[in-house]
Amino acid sequence: MEYRKAELPDLGTVFTISQAAIRAIYPYFYPQAAVDWFAEHHSCEHILADITAGRVRLLEANGMPVGTGTIDGNRLLRVFVAPEHQQKGYGTRLLAQLEKVVGRVHPTAILDSSLPAGRFYQNRGYRTRSHEFFDIEDKYGLLLATLAWEVMEKPLREQAAPAVAAAGANPTGQPAASEPAPEEAAPAPQPAEAPSQAPAVPEGAPNTTTTVQISAASADVMKHLPQMPF
Repeated sequence: MEYRKAELPDLGTVFTISQAAIRAIYPYFYPQAAVDWFAEHHSCEHILADITAGRVRLLEANGMPVGTGTIDGNRLLRVFVAPEHQQKGYGTRLLAQLEKVVGRVHPTAILDSSLPAGRFYQNRGYRTRSHEFFDIEDKYGLLLATLAWEVMEKPLREQAAPAVAAAGANPTGQPAASEPAPEEAAPAPQPAEAPSQAPAVPEGAPNTTTTVQISAASADVMKHLPQMPF
């Protein structure tokens, strides 16, 4: 099992894994217009920008690429396992590696979960902060579909205790000069994708995000829907 940064020659591999997972799973949860939106969102251009910025990771098993994920600050993006390699535990291993990198710099990890992956993330310690949605319209302004997703968060390490005035205390809260540098620091946000500090809205979405609550009845129905088979 190998986990590594994706390089430019890996562009086609990352694109293929992402598109295959979207086309195989998302139609169970979203109308075709939304599936097409996701596929366009994870385009070669966006993936290329992330690879160039050093944000994309690959998980390989026996020399074969099985999954991919992207790190932007403390936000995890584009976490996919190839359909032919699902139900083998690769998603759990990939997520653990991504969290390990983020946890060296940030106390929490945040991600925008599609509906298929919600249960997967919940079973691994993530909790929903909000349900978000926006309308997908055609060029004439006609409604094609409403895209919904969950903003989820997981603590990766306990928050530091409040500073105490004492001899030798570091009032700035910055690491001491003697502390070792992280093995792999999460890269700074880049404008090519959604910035880590921006509101949790997928790239290209109108700035009309609204938080909604899901009813108990809807939640019960979702329990019986197929989930992303990581």
